Amino acid sequence: ATMVLASDNDNCSDRDYQDLLVRKTGTGYRVNLTGSCNGNGADVAWVTNFDVACPGNCNIVPGLTKTQVSQGQIERYRPQTFQLGPDTFMAIGTEGDSQPPQDGISATIFSGDALALVSSTTIAATTTTDLGTFYSTMSHGAQLGPDTFLVTYQQRNGRNRREGKGGTTLMMGVLQADATNGARWMVEPKPNMI
Repeated sequence: ATMVLASDNDNCSDRDYQDLLVRKTGTGYRVNLTGSCNGNGADVAWVTNFDVACPGNCNIVPGLTKTQVSQGQIERYRPQTFQLGPDTFMAIGTEGDSQPPQDGISATIFSGDALALVSSTTIAATTTTDLGTFYSTMSHGAQLGPDTFLVTYQQRNGRNRREGKGGTTLMMGVLQADATNGARWMVEPKPNMI
């Protein structure tokens, strides 16, 4: 076993979801791992990379130090990672340190080799209307093209067992993302699309 996401006074990848994105290199594979670390009251999402050198024994070589991809504290980030270009990637996940998390959904663009943060945009925030306060959570995405994504998420007005079930609306929209312009909606999210 090889340590690829180091613990420094925290527990790494101990949450309920991590994401891997693998790409071919001249000597094997480069892997980007997006996960979360919990320690000292700071729960944040990170991305790191490591190389798998093949053929032969397929040795694992740890890469650079982890870089934070969540905007702030997270409880259940549940990232999905997508490749936008040769070294440009995007992670989509739920922000917030409450249970359930209520700080919206972010789309964070980063370099997979240098592990440098390019931009982070809140693509679905908490909203308040005459009907109440609704928070966005549980996002899922599918890549339609190099810079185009179908994204769904839940918009909820209840806090589950803590304050009653409330109601849930499935929202769907089309997101565009690139390193120059960041993430923005091409088709604004709305309900009743399926």
